[in-house]
Amino acid sequence: MCHVQLLRHAFRLASGARVALVGGLLGVVACSASDTARARTSDSAATTPAVAPSGEGPALRIEQLWQTDAEASFSYIVDLDVDRHGAVYVADADPFSVTVISPRGRVLRTIGRPGAGPGEFRGIGNVQAGEGDTLFVFDNVLQRINAFRSGDDSVVYSRTVTNQGSGSPEQVYRIGATSQLLATYMAPVRAEASDAQFADRRMVVRVLGADGRPVRDSLLTGVGRSNLFRRSRMGSMISVGTNVFGRQPIVRFSTGKRVVYARTDTVAVMVVALDGTATRRCAMTTSTVPVRPEDLARERERTSARLRDVLSDSMPVAWPPLADVVVDEHDGVWLGLTGAGGQPDRWVWCDADGVVRGTVRFSADMRLAAVRANHLYIIGSDENQVPSVYAFRLLDTLAAERGRGRK
Repeated sequence: MCHVQLLRHAFRLASGARVALVGGLLGVVACSASDTARARTSDSAATTPAVAPSGEGPALRIEQLWQTDAEASFSYIVDLDVDRHGAVYVADADPFSVTVISPRGRVLRTIGRPGAGPGEFRGIGNVQAGEGDTLFVFDNVLQRINAFRSGDDSVVYSRTVTNQGSGSPEQVYRIGATSQLLATYMAPVRAEASDAQFADRRMVVRVLGADGRPVRDSLLTGVGRSNLFRRSRMGSMISVGTNVFGRQPIVRFSTGKRVVYARTDTVAVMVVALDGTATRRCAMTTSTVPVRPEDLARERERTSARLRDVLSDSMPVAWPPLADVVVDEHDGVWLGLTGAGGQPDRWVWCDADGVVRGTVRFSADMRLAAVRANHLYIIGSDENQVPSVYAFRLLDTLAAERGRGRK
């Protein structure tokens, strides 16, 4: 059986603490009580061994609580979040709006509508049920945050995130009860860039002020997407698309005001606090999942016609082992491991201390989206391939209590 091999690198920080990069991911390896590992991440080449947890833990028992019915009428679910009362906020792409679902799975109301005015959307990048029950929705087309007041859904403010010549943010989240924001950017690439720059765009997480301007330029930097690209015969025009078989970055923001970063080519995570401190990591090996002929044929059809031959010529052999990451309210991390067809077929729960607590399995058409108060919220499809939201309860409450960790 083939296994993914984790590559571990290290660099030395100004404090003298050593920090390991697992396939480009940071994690504290060894620090004395007086040392602090501060991470303004970059890639390096020295080698340091690290101990990683092995195994996926016991199978965790779950029971389904509810599934949305036809009243929800979703077309394409972009994102969802859950507030402290158990209400679920589901961002839909057609029309752009947010549907509010009760803790029992009933549709309550819809927030927002398509448009360019306050409280309207041209696109939705992410939703966040913030502190004080305020809902934040980032419009990734208008580059704007809409904040809605709990109760009457009135618009508290509509604020544009400024572009400082460093590209447009793809995700923007509010940091707790503060006015500051966390934003994820992909480095812009111009036509005169090298082939390597097109193939591997850099990713950066910035702290922004209330006005959308950078407060901290590079809280975290790392390798970004693996792209497909083709130049025109004259070299002046470029076609660029995402390589689904290549490496992709995953960035999540925890309720504990930390950034969780992962790469799909390595089963590991890095957790970084707002002061740049790398706090922990969870890493493991897993079996590779081969790319089947039908997988390549399906992805060719989904790829731009100009890039289909480029995709085929890349001759993908295996899917990236990590499909997705979800962070719960106690800073536990749920790793979506890739199954047949490139979709996650099981989710490994690592608690706030990086200890593997167990694994939950879902069918290939169901994807974990949020974990709150021992409830798992899933985006899936019904028998007619209509998107639905499901809620499950984690029955292994003793394991859940042990895994709550620190806030």
